[in-house]
Amino acid sequence: MEVTAWAPGRVNIVGEHTDYNNGLVLPIAIDLGTWATVGVNTSSGIEITSAQFPGERFNVTDTNIQSLPHWARYVAGSALTFMKSTDITSGLRVHVDSTVPLGAGLSSSASVECAIIVALDELFHANLPKLVIAELAQQAEHVYANVPCGLMDQVASMFGQIGEAILFDVKDMQIESLAFNPESSGVGLLVCDTKIRHSLAQGEYAIRRSQCNDASALLGLSSLRDVVSIADLDELPEILRKRARHVVTENTRVLSVVGAATSGDWKRVGDLISKSHESLRDDFEVSIDEIDHAVSAAQNHGALGARIVGGGFGGSILILCENDNFKSVSEAVVRSLVIDGIDSPTLRTFSPTSGAHVVADSKDILG
Repeated sequence: MEVTAWAPGRVNIVGEHTDYNNGLVLPIAIDLGTWATVGVNTSSGIEITSAQFPGERFNVTDTNIQSLPHWARYVAGSALTFMKSTDITSGLRVHVDSTVPLGAGLSSSASVECAIIVALDELFHANLPKLVIAELAQQAEHVYANVPCGLMDQVASMFGQIGEAILFDVKDMQIESLAFNPESSGVGLLVCDTKIRHSLAQGEYAIRRSQCNDASALLGLSSLRDVVSIADLDELPEILRKRARHVVTENTRVLSVVGAATSGDWKRVGDLISKSHESLRDDFEVSIDEIDHAVSAAQNHGALGARIVGGGFGGSILILCENDNFKSVSEAVVRSLVIDGIDSPTLRTFSPTSGAHVVADSKDILG
């Protein structure tokens, strides 16, 4: 018997680098995602394959996983994390196929992790709650991929709904779905994959997280979510003050975007998205020149707002734009990136879609 599940990537509307600070985030699930097919293997270990890496096949155990390519550690780590949490000892076969581009800031990793664990949950009738699956997926990324990510990406992949954004309060672990339908006002979400690839395991992400922890410790707080006022940050060293200021102001922007989107004020939403980029560029320092230039090009050619999206240092740009301006904004962004030496960036529109689920018509993929 085999089971196939699908889990989406995500675009975060606003609330970047706030989740691991017990903050607020507002992502949507998108229609790019991962299919994971799982089955029982009569031999020991986990046999893994990927449509994106044809010809590569690994038989994985807990003792050899860290020697594998990065993609294989995500796949095998997700399966191992599920098995340990449920005391399952069967050998497994796992095959994945994804449409989420790697390193684009659209959460390819959470998509893979959630798809695998949802499929295994169905295969072994574990009936785990969605939030538990999200937490297991996050654990797999921490332990086996060495990326100390927050929980936003996995929650977005599990809890996505068509036409709705997810307001996730990490401190209180509260998840609320909110209507998010700019299309009804002639406005849409345009995402540019710049093709500038990042690897969050290379250290900058972990450095930012450590700096946030240092800031909260110096303030005598459990997390930056507990900061009452920007003035409270004045006593911090400059670099930590900048990092903390981004987190505090970004949490405020999340609530402001929720209010503006609820009232249909998409110009205000766009302004807040652009303010988020300024903060990520200047205070959190996770943007790069090429993306800054492309964001400015979008804004100067009629976009309501634009910002870098994801962990930073490359990846994608989120653009809120009136439908009538899609063509001019897209052309301006592409021109900017090409001038900076970036070949073949791609743009596409996204609307909120459904979260991870078992695919009913699973085919005989494993053979």
